[in-house]
Amino acid sequence: YLGGAHSSPITRAQLADLTGTRVNQVRLVVGSAATGADDLHEALVQAATSPPVRFTLSAPRKRAEFMRALEDGGTEHHRVVFSDLRTVNPETCAESLEAALAITPWIGSRSVVLLVDARTIAWWMPYLAPDNHAPGLEVMSLRRFDRRSLRAWSSGHEAVFQDEESRSKLLALTGGWPALIERASGLAGEGRTTTAVLTELEAIVQSDASIDKLLVATMKSVPPPLSDLYTIMAEAPEVAMSADDLALVAEGTYADPRILVEAMRALQVISVTEQGEL
Repeated sequence: YLGGAHSSPITRAQLADLTGTRVNQVRLVVGSAATGADDLHEALVQAATSPPVRFTLSAPRKRAEFMRALEDGGTEHHRVVFSDLRTVNPETCAESLEAALAITPWIGSRSVVLLVDARTIAWWMPYLAPDNHAPGLEVMSLRRFDRRSLRAWSSGHEAVFQDEESRSKLLALTGGWPALIERASGLAGEGRTTTAVLTELEAIVQSDASIDKLLVATMKSVPPPLSDLYTIMAEAPEVAMSADDLALVAEGTYADPRILVEAMRALQVISVTEQGEL
């Protein structure tokens, strides 16, 4: 948790992977406002300042500062360099990634965390291909809640959502989107019962235009053929299919249609059922 009932957009396992363990690495983090991308930097700040100190964090805003941060070294702790590329043009994104992969600190180790979203998908989507990863580079997604992570979330709310049935209702109502789970956290923090939280949250989802805008914004900037594939799925949301089936639907629209499926999964606009279907 970041503050009050505000939860972190990353799990403990993701945090451990992002910050690394005395190795030089680069993580390309795919997120959106709906999956809590706005809170990623704060989550890293809190982790960096919480004892015991495992790493130091820098978030350079200018290119010269970023380049200098990549090669700085000499500290006793592992270093993490964070850069928000969500509003940066693709050329600058490519330059940042190339520099992060090519430049290493003169002493010590560091992790580079590059945050992106749908606005630069044409640039980062090829990196989802299994054969397109440079050494030390991995792609990570900020995730929607599922049954398991929602159970962990409920441990921070002792008075509400302490049974599987109520959590299932919350999951069905919110789709597991962190932005909506945050609304539930806020309502619970006001002392409301589980039933009251669900009732008011349902009213919010149905009437608050900002919720629709938040979720729609996730795919708003996505170009064809990915947007076309999303439209096909959105027209029949109740139909489940395998990843291979979905790739067949996109056959002929992209060099490797499986990458389109992986991009939708990275943005969390499709979810995986317990049977492995999408």
